[in-house]
Amino acid sequence: MSCRLHPAIAVLLLTLLGSLASWANSPTSAGQIVWQKDLKVAQDLATAENKVVFIALNMDGERANDRMAKDVYSDKQVIALTEKTLNVVGSRFEHGSGECKRFGGVTCADHQSVDIAIRLRVLELPADANVVAPQHIFVGPDGKILLSVAYEITAKQLMWCLVTAINKANPEAKLSMPAGAKAPRRVMLDGVAATEGSDISIPPLSRVELANAMIFIRSGAKGAARVDVIRSMLGTDDPDAIEFLEKELGDFRYERRADQLTRLLLAVGGASPPSFWETIDHFLKSSDEEFRSLTAVAMEQLAAPKSVKTLKTYFAKEKSSKVRKNLLRAIGVAGADDKSARGILLKAWKNTKEPLLQTNALLVLGLHASDKKALAAIEEGLNSNMPEHRQAAALGLAFARAKDQAELLKGYVEAEKEADCKKVMQSCLEVLNDGTLRIIAEDFARVAQDEHPRPRFFGMPKTKAAK
Repeated sequence: MSCRLHPAIAVLLLTLLGSLASWANSPTSAGQIVWQKDLKVAQDLATAENKVVFIALNMDGERANDRMAKDVYSDKQVIALTEKTLNVVGSRFEHGSGECKRFGGVTCADHQSVDIAIRLRVLELPADANVVAPQHIFVGPDGKILLSVAYEITAKQLMWCLVTAINKANPEAKLSMPAGAKAPRRVMLDGVAATEGSDISIPPLSRVELANAMIFIRSGAKGAARVDVIRSMLGTDDPDAIEFLEKELGDFRYERRADQLTRLLLAVGGASPPSFWETIDHFLKSSDEEFRSLTAVAMEQLAAPKSVKTLKTYFAKEKSSKVRKNLLRAIGVAGADDKSARGILLKAWKNTKEPLLQTNALLVLGLHASDKKALAAIEEGLNSNMPEHRQAAALGLAFARAKDQAELLKGYVEAEKEADCKKVMQSCLEVLNDGTLRIIAEDFARVAQDEHPRPRFFGMPKTKAAK
């Protein structure tokens, strides 16, 4: 004789079991994220409880992953926010018997099983596929991916992701954004970034893999094979990798192979950690305008605060308007919290002799909108009688995801009379209402007169629902 539960009772029992599981875990997980042991169970509970599933992918033996595991996941504000979500961590590594020493509350067998499930159920890849780690994915109660971000993020950026995902899944939550929380530049609001075979996704290497890559290059590998192995190292935030590539790319033979150097600079911009600016900055003194321009674009995407001083030096010497506007953008993005960088942007906005600089200054001043002078300059742009300035100011706010300026922009959208300009500004408002940056990608490139892609900011995601 069989007995079938009423669906409503089944859901109630599932919710109760989830609550009991969380309660049971709480004594051993005080002061840390409570990780669920099974992805499917977490997703079922999320459906029953109308919650977000927070998915973390992590690997061993790589600095960015280690910082996420040690510093970010232990942040008190991050932990508090994850009490509102169901959390799973995937890692294929072993950290001893019993409770995992790296993550806690689960065994290594648990996070190894979750690691495979993430590939199969969320990324739709083979169980042994190489994927970018660290990587964070947020799945709604309906199984759809709400947002994701590949590579390392700070605690403040993870907070932004958690709050945004929770509010997207349940608008009635109206969860407040913590002070200082900022959107990661790589965040994808409608899917996941390409996982492999792309210049925006190069999985970090383990220490052993990195050592083998360096041995291969030192053995005398040449041509395309050498470039392929160098490219494989570009996602690894390791001092040895940086030192090795700084010397390797310092060899100007790459300037004689334009195709190889172009490929590497694009890959650095799209996939490398910020610290890699030191491996390419010398190309800013190249005699080739194209290489200088590509390097500035790569450094804009790397957004390393420590690179601002170097960028300012080359900006002051540069004669090409195309390269100058790319250097200016790099200064503005890398120096988002730098007063001197902001000063250069404000000066460029006032520089009527270089219209291209004016426009590009507005495109990144949105990152500085919390400053009164920067916000005043943005409003000057929005009030300009030149449509490209009004568009640039709006695009800058959208690029920065300056949600606190949404009401300001809304007023200018309503007042705008020029049809094409109004359309662009409406797209910017859509981004501020949690739209993807891809919405403004073409308009941004057109207004900026960009010749090179910025895949880190506007890169191609693949949209799908988690099974």
